[in-house]
Formats: sequence, structure tokens, C-alpha cells
Amino acid sequence: MRWIGSSFWGNSGHVMCKAINQNRLNLTVQISIRHFLSVTPPLALCLSMMACDGRGRAYEDERLRRLSTGDSTEQDVRKVFGNPAAVRNLTDGKGLIYPLAPEKPHTLLIKIDVGGRYQGREELLSRENFARIRPGMSKVDVLGMLGQPTRSDKYPAKQQTAWEWRFLDSNAQRVFVVRFGAQGTVASSTIEDNSQSGSR
Repeated sequence: MRWIGSSFWGNSGHVMCKAINQNRLNLTVQISIRHFLSVTPPLALCLSMMACDGRGRAYEDERLRRLSTGDSTEQDVRKVFGNPAAVRNLTDGKGLIYPLAPEKPHTLLIKIDVGGRYQGREELLSRENFARIRPGMSKVDVLGMLGQPTRSDKYPAKQQTAWEWRFLDSNAQRVFVVRFGAQGTVASSTIEDNSQSGSR
């Protein structure tokens, strides 16, 4: 009976140790992956979306995968995205503006060179671009820089109109608000949390 008991517990102990070691290995792998993704957020985003360009930037829209820098033409871009909301003159060509709202908090500037070839894209809804909005600018100026707003509200008592653009600020979604005065020019601009939207 002792031998049987010893054999039984010995085998069981071996199985239990293997299970514990396997669980430790799995936990170590999970922690390593989480740490790796936490210290490399852009790569983590790409891995989660499984859609990145040649520079490791996550695509704002899956349709961008159908365009090739230097090879695709303006006609190819229009076939994929349709007609742009606006066209901006650039020093080395032109930019086709495509708001992706309300589905996605992005507005893309598709760059076309003087030869009519696709040369990449720029995200217009960024803090860097918002900083270029200055008091006194016209609505046309703002539209050319940011594209169509996600929302527009009028405030007759204040003689103001407010335009909003939802955008991604790191991992948080926020709202950029531009207020126009009675003359139709920019009076002020702010970045707000989503919860503040519509509370003016």
C-alpha cells in the first residue's frame, strides 16, 4: 500500500508540477507581450489593426492599402475615395481633402505631385494643425485646413457659430472647436473633451 501510495502521489506530483510550470510560462509570456506593447504603442496599434503602411503608421482607412506611393495616380485615388470635399494647392502639387467622419475621427489630405502621382497622406486633425488656426481667418480658410466639420451649431444670442471636429488625441477622442463671430471670421478655438461637446 505504501508503494502504491508513493507511486500515486509521485505521478500526481509530477503532473501537477508540469501544470504549474506551464501556467508560469504562459503568465510570463502574457506579461512580456503586455510590456512590449505598452512601451511601443504605435507598433501595438499596428499589430491590433494589422494594417500599417511601409513606415509602420496605422492606416486611418483600409482603402489606403490600395494606393501605392509614386505609382498610383490622382485618378486611382478618386476611384478609391471618390471626389474630394476640397482641393488645396501645395508647393509641390495639390492636396485632396477627404473627411472620414462620422465613421472615423480623421480628415485626410491625399498628396498629389505635379506629375499627378500619389505621394502619401497627412492627417489634418492634429494638434499641430489646429495650432495654425488663428483669429481673423475666414470659414473658407478653415475648411481648406481642416475639411468639413463633424458638427455645426449656431448661437444667435452670442452672434456666434461653432464648428466641431472629433479627433484622436493619443488614445482619447476629443473635440476641436472653432467659434466664428458675427463677421464670419474665427473668434477663438479650443480643444475639449467629448463630454463638453454641445454644452456651450
